[in-house]
Amino acid sequence: MAKLITVAGDVQDFSMPVEGAPVQRLRVVQDAIGGYVEVAPLPGAGALLVDEEGLLKKRPLNEAASALMGRRIVGDVIACTDEELRRWDEEGSEA
Repeated sequence: MAKLITVAGDVQDFSMPVEGAPVQRLRVVQDAIGGYVEVAPLPGAGALLVDEEGLLKKRPLNEAASALMGRRIVGDVIACTDEELRRWDEEGSEA
């Protein structure tokens, strides 16, 4: 299951939305991370979904996410597997 990693260091299960219209699924993730979604592939496998404007918004450092990525990451993020990312991006109803 995907994880929401907050700047406070809290890690919570996050159910990646795979049903509904693509715009609805996108909004769920945007609400969780607080902005536009940028996919940052993790070294090896998986990805972090980050706020693409996090630096411009002066979001605080996310130490846990930075450790996973091996570089500075700011703001709340979602860590997911490649499969979770694929399902979120491709599946769901257009209704």
